[in-house]
Amino acid sequence: MAFPAYAVTPAQSAPKAPVKLTKSKICHGVDSPWYARIKRPVKTFKTMADCLATGAREPKRKKAKGGSK
Repeated sequence: MAFPAYAVTPAQSAPKAPVKLTKSKICHGVDSPWYARIKRPVKTFKTMADCLATGAREPKRKKAKGGSK
């Protein structure tokens, strides 16, 4: 039995890393308004605590400018 060429491999269907570390040493979780904008994180982590343990910090602002409050 052959699989179609468009079949999704397990690596492709893996969930995104929940925390991304930027060059500025800021940890962005999936709830961060900037999370989707980070295309090339320095490193990714499974938890915010793991990211913060590197000496990085959370974003100061929790909402993007101009957004509804």
